[in-house]
Amino acid sequence: MHSSIPLLYAATRLWNMMKFILSVGLLVALSSVVESEKAKKPHIVFFLADNSGWGDYSWNDESGIMITPNMEYLAREGVILNQTYVQPICTPTRAAFMTGRYPFRVGLGHAMILPPQGSYLRRNESTLAEQLKQRGYATHLVGKWHLGHCRYDITPTFRGFDTHYGPLNGYIDYYKHDVAVNDAVSRLFGLVPNITALDFRDNTGVVFDKVGTHASDLLRERAVDIIKRHDPESPMFLWMSNLLPHFPFQAPDRFINQYPNSSMPGLREYRAMITMLDDMMGTVVQALKERGMWENTLLLFLCDNGGPFGFGANWPLRGAINTLFEGGVRSPGFIHGQMLQKTGYTNNELIHITDFFPTFVNLAGGNISKFKINISTDKQFANHHEYRNTRMQRKFREAKQSIWEHAIISKSPGVPF
Repeated sequence: MHSSIPLLYAATRLWNMMKFILSVGLLVALSSVVESEKAKKPHIVFFLADNSGWGDYSWNDESGIMITPNMEYLAREGVILNQTYVQPICTPTRAAFMTGRYPFRVGLGHAMILPPQGSYLRRNESTLAEQLKQRGYATHLVGKWHLGHCRYDITPTFRGFDTHYGPLNGYIDYYKHDVAVNDAVSRLFGLVPNITALDFRDNTGVVFDKVGTHASDLLRERAVDIIKRHDPESPMFLWMSNLLPHFPFQAPDRFINQYPNSSMPGLREYRAMITMLDDMMGTVVQALKERGMWENTLLLFLCDNGGPFGFGANWPLRGAINTLFEGGVRSPGFIHGQMLQKTGYTNNELIHITDFFPTFVNLAGGNISKFKINISTDKQFANHHEYRNTRMQRKFREAKQSIWEHAIISKSPGVPF
């Protein structure tokens, strides 16, 4: 009788392992992005939203409140990513995307980089922008960096980007373009006055003459200008690292007026900012079409973490930004491109934001075997069928264990494992 218990336990473990191995990650989500190894290098556009929840986008919004028609159209025409995971807060997610490595391995798994901090993405870490640039891509960052600002040589144009337009820190006032530079605790208890500084950059310079214009309108204009000036025959990587809908909750009236009044101060503005983001994506897509680049563009949309408590529509997921619950790390998203062989469906397989580093390098014709990345994607574009990558699944198990260990035993900022 007692011998059946270990046997049942072993059988259960074996069944769970089989189910996990049979799950498929990024390889199925893209379903063979290119039809042949000789395919033309695609333009890559990555829209990253800042602090928004699972139900803040209309394809996940059961309430019918949210207005994101451009995104929903592209999501349903492309591939909806239903099980894509990021980190619980800004800087770690960006570090993971830029390096293809879990952020605790590059010293940035602790939290976001604050204005007075000297933390940064180490120079010995190869970035996605650097790898794509080496393979003939024009590389542009439009929006926030949030991977270090204490020295010029760790800012975007020294880390692989041809141009950068936007803030170096995690947020700014959308109209004043400034950021509080002193410690938040000191400001809270009145120990020091609130000290702010302008943080809207054009490469290494500071933009002084645009104060008063909503920062996201400036980012939209710059993205369109980059596309208009770009040679369609040359590949382009455009990272739209948006501020929206990060606080402070500020949006133009043309978006606020699309939502009914709310008893919660700021909620109407928060929702309006997401619709503004949707409108921005529509403008960028239209510019790509007018330039003749759209049919060769791979467009990815994700959020950097869950929405803020009380504002982000994280339901039915538990938790919110800065938590390890699903509401903090499971991102709404989609991928769209004419080169996708299978579209118009919802992909339910596991994906992590680190997966896109090898994916994009592979698309650019690079050899990813030399990188210290988290998965192997040697066959991810082999054919239209699902590719079972057991090594990737093992890495997911290791990552899950490491995340929980890190939540219990926190390393010092900037000190890698």
